[in-house]
Amino acid sequence: MKTLKFKDQFIPLILSGEKTQTRRYSTSLEDGDVVEFGAKGYLLHVNSIRKEPLLDISDADVIAEGFATRSDFIASWEAIYSDAPLARSKFNPSIFILEFELLKRVEFNLSKTEAARELGVHRHTLANWVKTGTIKADWNGKIPLAEINRIKGKV
Repeated sequence: MKTLKFKDQFIPLILSGEKTQTRRYSTSLEDGDVVEFGAKGYLLHVNSIRKEPLLDISDADVIAEGFATRSDFIASWEAIYSDAPLARSKFNPSIFILEFELLKRVEFNLSKTEAARELGVHRHTLANWVKTGTIKADWNGKIPLAEINRIKGKV
């Protein structure tokens, strides 16, 4: 299955539905592709792909990118692509805009060791979180994927 990679900070925005677009210099994806994107058990459906100059981003597209303002979007783009200072130059590359929707959530549970690895914490830390109710385990001690993704947004 194809993958569309995102910085960790964008995963909760995608899961909440706040981010439904991404911009890329290049892509091998096509309209209709179904891709993994970094949140276990979730998939994205690529609804459409178009190409336009980066700085032609509309206010509606800024919001679909998960940002409140155009300047927030530009600051994030410059942080990711530090070789292209957009706000201080005439550089305005033609880029691909991918519109997507959260398509599917596969329900499954992870062992505490798998869950700890997925969250990047020691398994004793995870066990303490289960004991204190910070994260919920099922009847046999496994961690539901929904809990992993919920906590990922906080860790």
